[in-house]
Amino acid sequence: MEKDCQYCTGHSRDRKELMYTQTSDYKIIINRCNFLEDNLIGGSVPHSVYGIKISYCPMCGREL
Repeated sequence: MEKDCQYCTGHSRDRKELMYTQTSDYKIIINRCNFLEDNLIGGSVPHSVYGIKISYCPMCGREL
């Protein structure tokens, strides 16, 4: 049996970050609707990933 991916399964608040920075509190997760979500207010900064839908988990390759 394959183990659940800590990046794309389970409740979105419990998922591991795909990316985070050590010098600030910026992080990116896959939310429950299969969109990339960062902890900034969507569109408030040029590098925000709010609203980007993905079809596969970039860590395990599972179709979402």
